[in-house]
Amino acid sequence: RLNVSNLPSSLLQPPDTHFFFSSLLLDKFQGRGSFDFRNNPELQERLVAAFLSLRRVLSLFSQQLHFLSLHLLSVLVVFSFISSSLLL
Repeated sequence: RLNVSNLPSSLLQPPDTHFFFSSLLLDKFQGRGSFDFRNNPELQERLVAAFLSLRRVLSLFSQQLHFLSLHLLSVLVVFSFISSSLLL
């Protein structure tokens, strides 16, 4: 389990994480970079920040999906009630 209370607030929402990983991939494909994060504290911090951002996005998506499914269920119930009343 990841403890986020010890992380600096700048890691929780890094503005340039996408740019950082894009430049890291570009350096790697040009033969200048390395994905060895054991000796690279900046890369470790960026990986943690990316994981936290992904977790936050997935949590929001899950909440929206839950809301949408409840909304669709209520529409289905109303539609079935109207259909059954029309058949009577």
